Amino acid sequence: EIGHSALFSTNPSVPLSPVYRANPAAVRLVHEEYKHLAECPEGINHPFSFEKEPFSLCPNQKETFEFLNGLYDQILPSFSSENFNVGLDETFDLGVGRSHNQCKELGKEVVYLQYLNRIHEEISKRGKKMLFYADIIVRKPELISQLPKDITALIWGYEFDFDFDKHAKVFQQNQIDFFVCPGTSSWCSISGRTDNSLQNLRIASASGRKYEAKGYLITDWGDNGHLQQFSVSLFPISYGACCAWNLVDSLEPTSLHSSINRFVFKDESNNMTGIASELGNLYHYAVDFHVPNGSLLFWPLIFPLAIQKMPAVKALAKEKAGRFGEWMVYNLGSGMIKAASWFVGVNYKGLNIILESLVKLQDRLSDVKLQGKHSETISDQFLFTIEFLRFATKMTIFRSKVGLDKDVSQLADQPKKELLDCLEDLIPKFRSLWIRNCRQGGLDASTNYFHNLVAHIQGKSLVAPTRPK
Repeated sequence: EIGHSALFSTNPSVPLSPVYRANPAAVRLVHEEYKHLAECPEGINHPFSFEKEPFSLCPNQKETFEFLNGLYDQILPSFSSENFNVGLDETFDLGVGRSHNQCKELGKEVVYLQYLNRIHEEISKRGKKMLFYADIIVRKPELISQLPKDITALIWGYEFDFDFDKHAKVFQQNQIDFFVCPGTSSWCSISGRTDNSLQNLRIASASGRKYEAKGYLITDWGDNGHLQQFSVSLFPISYGACCAWNLVDSLEPTSLHSSINRFVFKDESNNMTGIASELGNLYHYAVDFHVPNGSLLFWPLIFPLAIQKMPAVKALAKEKAGRFGEWMVYNLGSGMIKAASWFVGVNYKGLNIILESLVKLQDRLSDVKLQGKHSETISDQFLFTIEFLRFATKMTIFRSKVGLDKDVSQLADQPKKELLDCLEDLIPKFRSLWIRNCRQGGLDASTNYFHNLVAHIQGKSLVAPTRPK
């Protein structure tokens, strides 16, 4: 597969750069043949799985580096790019398992830095320049001076107000190359978060220019099953490309609609970008506060039984009562707190505005005139997105009436039937769209998010894991 992909990168000005993460692991550590490499072979609870599972490689074991060296020897010769992104972000379990004593003695960040430097040595031996995500090292800015001088840090943050300047300044002062890494905000949202993503893309570009970043990396993640369609990300990616290439004060998103319609969507009606933008902004109507890293309409689909764990509730509790409110939601989790958090935040009028807007957007979508070989897929993906968002909005309305601290199976029979009928229609469409331009791997695990939602509504046991085994 790597060799096949390399055929699309024969132009030396567009090199194909590998990303194989040394943490979180590039392989699924749930497999028996890899469990011995894990920091916690018995598994941990982490944000990307409902099941307890091994997550990170153990940073202080000989076997870890034997495995990584073998992996690098296999994959790096297939890439012409000098850059190699090793990840090293979100080390949730560092110090929890086999490296506990070392982390207790030296500190987690020091152990992390030693691990990073060891990997850097191996990458350098193979003639590549190492890139890594900087979210861990910035917790201890005084350690940045100890990074190898030929390394490149990837400063990532995905909210409209992320402080790229704060971190970029430190890397510049230490003469460490860095990229700014904003995102499309498509993940955990269904239809995107247009305003959030465009502002995030813009401030990243401004900060990168101010502090002389070496690159601008737009990320497009797939947390919780990658349930969003790729076409949702086309507008943010296009706008981000413009920000990276020529950021000026007059670079307003609406001024680019015609160009993106022409060159990206190939829409002769000149309407597709506007539809994508409006669809991606419907998240604003759901609640009266900012929900980080996703839309409120998405989270009830993923956490149908655990509202106190939802980022939306955490955000509201923190806004209303500071860190104490956030702590109460996470640690007390009483029905009263959960119900109060929901009913203070939900915007019933806004939810109905979303439903009305979806009808109008679907009508407008039927009038677009997309051209090119991807036109049918783009159109079908946006139509699915509208249908999926309609389902999520109705489910949010239904659930709010019984209280999100209650199981979805406690809905009245008619709402349950309506939701189940919608899911019966959505699931085969989701699978069909996936296999048009994605690998088969992961499809079943992602589809199981829908199947498990069906099981929850029916009051049955979960049908399958949401991570491939």
